[in-house]
Parts: sequence; structure tokens; C-alpha cells
Amino acid sequence: IGENSKELALEFAEEFKKHDEKVIFKNIGVNEETFLRSRGLRDYSFGDCWDSRFKYDDDSFAQAIVDLTKLESLKGSYFKTLRYHINSFKKEHGVSIKTFISRRKKDALNIFSLWKKSFLNRYAKQLATNPLDAHSLELHETYLNANYSMFDESQGVFSFLLYVDGAPKAFTLAEKVSDTTVGVYSNISSNEFQGLSECLVYETLCACAKEGFSFANLGGSEFSTLHNFKKKFATSFIQKKHLVLY
Repeated sequence: IGENSKELALEFAEEFKKHDEKVIFKNIGVNEETFLRSRGLRDYSFGDCWDSRFKYDDDSFAQAIVDLTKLESLKGSYFKTLRYHINSFKKEHGVSIKTFISRRKKDALNIFSLWKKSFLNRYAKQLATNPLDAHSLELHETYLNANYSMFDESQGVFSFLLYVDGAPKAFTLAEKVSDTTVGVYSNISSNEFQGLSECLVYETLCACAKEGFSFANLGGSEFSTLHNFKKKFATSFIQKKHLVLY
């Protein structure tokens, strides 16, 4: 929202306050925190989370930061497991990565359908008592249907489909967040093949490295399983602040 983003964000927040809404500022950096505290915001506390099981909502586990220079070569003991999964997957299957463009939208929606079915089956018991845990389904479907998600390196958008033995099986979306860093916002795939998700993320991050980026932020996680997946790629983690304005 421009150079005066902090001031404009507060203006929006004040409008929400007029309607008795609580406004949560998420993923606040050090520079923003000092400014926002001076304008009356306070720490995000236990009762502010969307569910008591998640202290910081989708960032209950810290944001995972990937050093693309280190990742690209896949060398060293840190990447031993990741290297094994990717190499084994590629040996067993024909793998191709293609940019997400309009003529491949049908393939992307087929991927979403496979992933959604798998997600609902795997977490059926949890979702029966905690339906909010399925909120990411709508989010990823929005990415797939939005024109801004189409691959466009001139706009800093890096979105890909991964095909396994000729069939579309996975989708990813990364976007430039600074001159050095991309943020990875979507990573969905069929769970038919071990190593598929790892291969998708790896190939996407390598493509971003070739565009001159040095780091990737994989975001925070709600669940330990997702956090552990991101640890295969990330060598550092950042827990950013959440602040609240009543």
C-alpha cells in the first residue's frame, strides 16, 4: 500500500474500530513494532488467537527462512534427507516443471481437487471437531483462480505446476517480497508419491535463485508436521510479533 504503509494501515484499523472490530496486525518486524506500539497497539495475547490450540494462528511455529545459495547445491549433511527424497522421486518418475499460465488453469484446478480430497480424508477426525482447520482449502483455491497468481517474472510472481509421468500433480506459488527475498504462499500436491512435495518446493526455489534472489520465506506453520517439512529446507527461523488494536 505504498511508502506510508504503516500510517495507512493504521487509518484502515481506525475505520474498523468505529464498528467495534478488533484489529490484529500480524508478522510485525522490529521497525514496525516500535511505531505501532507508540500508537497504542499491545501484544497479541492468548485470547486473541483464532483457536486456543494455536498461540499465533498460522504462525504458531516460527517462519522458516531458506538460504537459496546453500539449498541450490543440496550438498552437506543438513540436506541429506531432502536430497534422498528428491533424487529417489526423480529416479522413479518422469518429472517436469511448467509455469502456471492461463492455458494450464484446468490442470491446476485438477491438482487442487486431488489435494482437497486427500486433505479431507487424512484429517477427517480432526475436522469433525475442529472445522476451522480446513480454512486453508479456500485460501489455496483463491490463489489458483486469481489472475495475479499467474507466472510473471516481471512482476515477481513465480508459480509452477509439477507433472509426474505426464499428469499434473502439484502447484506452488512464490512472490517477490523484497529485492533479496521471495515468500512462498502455496504448496499443494497429491500425496501419491513420496518426495513430490519436496521436489516441487526445491525446483521452485531454484528457479527463484536463478532470478537473483538469495532467500525464501516459507512462512510460519500451524502444525508441527508442516513445520517439520519446512525444516528440511530452512536453516533459520524467525518468530515475528502479532499486535492488537482495540
